[in-house]
Amino acid sequence: MVIIHDNALHLAAYGGYKSVVEYLINQGANSLLLNKWCMTAEQEGFIYGKTIMNLFQSMREQNMFEVAANGIDWWFEYYFGNKSPNTINNDGINLLYVVCLHGPTSVAKWLLEREANINIKLSKESESTPLHGAVYHGHISTVDLLLSHGADINIKNKFEGNKYFSVHLYGDGKKSGNEPLAKLQLSCNATYNDLVHAMPDSIRNKYSNFSTARRPLNFDEDDTTVLSAVCRARYGKTKFIQLPLCITAHGKARYTHSGHILRNELPNYSMRDVHHKFASKCRSSSMKIRGPLTTNQTFTFEDFDLFNLSECICLFKTKYHNGNVKLNDMPTVSFTDEPNALLYNWVQPSSYWFSYRTRQTRSVSIRETHAFIHHTDMIPSLLRDVP
Repeated sequence: MVIIHDNALHLAAYGGYKSVVEYLINQGANSLLLNKWCMTAEQEGFIYGKTIMNLFQSMREQNMFEVAANGIDWWFEYYFGNKSPNTINNDGINLLYVVCLHGPTSVAKWLLEREANINIKLSKESESTPLHGAVYHGHISTVDLLLSHGADINIKNKFEGNKYFSVHLYGDGKKSGNEPLAKLQLSCNATYNDLVHAMPDSIRNKYSNFSTARRPLNFDEDDTTVLSAVCRARYGKTKFIQLPLCITAHGKARYTHSGHILRNELPNYSMRDVHHKFASKCRSSSMKIRGPLTTNQTFTFEDFDLFNLSECICLFKTKYHNGNVKLNDMPTVSFTDEPNALLYNWVQPSSYWFSYRTRQTRSVSIRETHAFIHHTDMIPSLLRDVP
């Protein structure tokens, strides 16, 4: 409780000056302060009936989600009252998510101090958490706040769960022919069990061992991903892979005594560090798309390589300006005056980058991190040397 002598809001309310009271409370004047008679400004205006009282009541009835989006932190302090910090609107969106989506860190801090559920998910569509919203829109201070309060970084929304890569599974020997036994779509975090589960019923029980380029895939840990196993077996020191991954299935172990040495597991990146560095170094450009594009749009990139990628020409991220809009097809992206620049996409948070053999200048998705990498032609249009 704070007791003061009459301030401007008290005096205006006591004098019945409606326009002055309205102006002061809209500018964030503290309506909870008590004067030396232990009265609030609202109570001082009681003698004028609803004329003054309705101004304060109207402020209490403001749409809290709009107030949160606009970052009006004093409204929460003075007018939130006994409302729940975990309030959800009719669209299934919770209050903390709205705050983190738009970035006002002070409001997020206020809600967390009043025990808002830091890992609360959207009840519809993406099932994103407040951390998803803050990270996606680049609100670094809000991300830091959520992490310092223990936000779970392992929760996945439906967008993250839908990041897949292609695997072509071949049989071993001439009888299997040159066509794949199966064409699979696996998530970037798929493990050995996920690979087996994705196989058609007709072949699942026949094959339990796998190799690539006559090198066995080693799933020495339960959480070893298919992507990591293939890269360690085949790709030497490079971080760049081309999809679809070509894997050979075997009924029993093969090539286990071939003398091949697996490369070391490459470490994952800290997503927190990545977002910090992007926010501090990068600059943004926007493009407007309304129907089919009839002209090329050009953007300038600065020299910025966060990942120490060999032969990296430039690094960039893409996202939708309006989250409600989607493209019917991904844009083709090329690097001017650099014919050997191939477009790669980051498999976050790993050290690996991928491109498609047939779509090397087409973005595979929006909301991703991309890099143009310089390749050297060994046989023009047929064979390239991977950095």
